[in-house]
Amino acid sequence: MYVQFSECFPGVVLADERIYVDRTRDLDPQLEQLYLAYLGDDLAYATIHPEYAAGLHRFLRLDVGRPPAVKGQVTGPVSWD
Repeated sequence: MYVQFSECFPGVVLADERIYVDRTRDLDPQLEQLYLAYLGDDLAYATIHPEYAAGLHRFLRLDVGRPPAVKGQVTGPVSWD
């Protein structure tokens, strides 16, 4: 689940079946980009692409009418700690 929500997270590295933040790099440019997207209400910046969440995109393509609600789950800041 962490991989799905890490796509745009500054400094994230996916390698050897691991996910981690490379804090040896200068993350300031990426953090600034993230912050500007947040301030500008740029939802497209954090779009979860099909390569990261194939099941979500498959669900979105289904013809399920207009359900009153859909439950999902995301990671939170404590999970990233």
